[in-house]
Amino acid sequence: MKKLIKSKLFLQVIVASMVATLATVGIVAATTTIGANISTGGTLAVTGATTLSSTLAVTGVTTLSNNITVPGGYGLDTASGILNIGTTTATTINIGRSGQVVAQLGNSTVAGTLGVTGATTLSSTLGVTGVTTLTYASSTALTVSGTAFGGKLLVGTSTPSDANITAEFYKTGTSTISIDTNSTDKGSCIKLKNSAGTTVYCTVLPGGTTFTCGTDTCE
Repeated sequence: MKKLIKSKLFLQVIVASMVATLATVGIVAATTTIGANISTGGTLAVTGATTLSSTLAVTGVTTLSNNITVPGGYGLDTASGILNIGTTTATTINIGRSGQVVAQLGNSTVAGTLGVTGATTLSSTLGVTGVTTLTYASSTALTVSGTAFGGKLLVGTSTPSDANITAEFYKTGTSTISIDTNSTDKGSCIKLKNSAGTTVYCTVLPGGTTFTCGTDTCE
């Protein structure tokens, strides 16, 4: 009889252990639903994916060790005031993807140097309040074209005094045009076309004070 009782007790212990083990596995594998708020004074560590169906409010610094992916149509914004990006420790800020369009919807203010490596197209007026320096390269030049005023070059004025002119230099008082050179054996040279289409070169010969024009090049 004692052996039978011991056998029954041993069997009960085994069954109870199996039930506890299966219950623990079921609890771990199942979804945990919490209906009330959670308050923790330490670190909340989550090893799996986390889905939040409402607003995530963070009052301190947020550190992300990977990229942020935002669905199409959404963006990064601030409730009011200034939105700062990379203002603390960032050395380079990349916006946009190579070969794609970056749309700037409002005005842009650059406190430092604006460097553009590709072609720049401006659809409105370019206003410069300081000195403009154009550095010549072997494949670049200043080109004036378009339909406004027939592609005229206007300096000192925004309205041409004559519809037939190509370039106009205006100044209140005396207007001075300087054509200089650093050559030791050649002076300034003006290249023209006469009414027959022949190229004519005009220059001032050594010791002279008037233009001498002819078909021989002075370049």
